[in-house]
Amino acid sequence: LAKFSPTAQSYMAPLPLQVDSTLSSYREIALSMDGHQGDNMVASQALKDATMADRILRYSQAGHVFLHINGAYHSKAREGIISYLTAHIPAEKILTIHTAVTSAAQLEDVDFNLDDYTFIVLQMEEK
Repeated sequence: LAKFSPTAQSYMAPLPLQVDSTLSSYREIALSMDGHQGDNMVASQALKDATMADRILRYSQAGHVFLHINGAYHSKAREGIISYLTAHIPAEKILTIHTAVTSAAQLEDVDFNLDDYTFIVLQMEEK
């Protein structure tokens, strides 16, 4: 990334990028890609997370609510983007919302401990 032009680098989080490979979401990526450049996939995910956190910090204003909508994996279990934000914002100032799509029969399989709030979208069961 350091070899990219200054213009290209301006679109990503400041370098050098620190990647916490102990985060469970990043470990999941590494394990799912074992032998297939898993470390590069973790670094790619971390770059996206760090860049989104950088933009949130850059464009948020004191005393205002900043709403950021992202795919679940970027903030799952308060990791990803959140891990980069908490270096600058107290964790208690950040709320995460997870959406789970499930059926009434499988509602007990939803992990309600991943985020601060969980919205349940119930799928209609065929009759």
